[in-house]
Amino acid sequence: MALPMNRVVGLIDMDCFYVGVEQRRNPELKGKPCAVVQYNKWKGGGLIAVSYEARACGVSRSMRGDEAKIKCPDIQLVHVPEVRGKADLTRYRDAGAQVIQVLCRFSSCVERASVDEAFADLTEAVNNRIAVSAENSRLFFYKPAVLF
Repeated sequence: MALPMNRVVGLIDMDCFYVGVEQRRNPELKGKPCAVVQYNKWKGGGLIAVSYEARACGVSRSMRGDEAKIKCPDIQLVHVPEVRGKADLTRYRDAGAQVIQVLCRFSSCVERASVDEAFADLTEAVNNRIAVSAENSRLFFYKPAVLF
């Protein structure tokens, strides 16, 4: 069975998601350079998310925590919690599920791709927006009939 090709599907990829979760948990981190560090402690751990403020100082996800501190001495490094020696991503999964709930308000078809990514079928919302826009255009460009 062939699927219709006239769908509008969006990929939502939440930038700085892990940092956003930590900033929501600790509002003092907002507006400051910060990064989330994976549980591996070697050379300060691997950065898995970097705030925009830290990026402005030259910090990137490919760095280790120690290197980030050299580039940005004021950076706050938040460590992913561990359970039995493994990363505990529960807080991030829960936050991702909350985002999915919000996306479901805009689409009846949302598919979670990862903790911080989802696909949403936006066809209905786009078609509704086009219909409203077309109606507004007709009202704006309405020309009365000539009665001669």
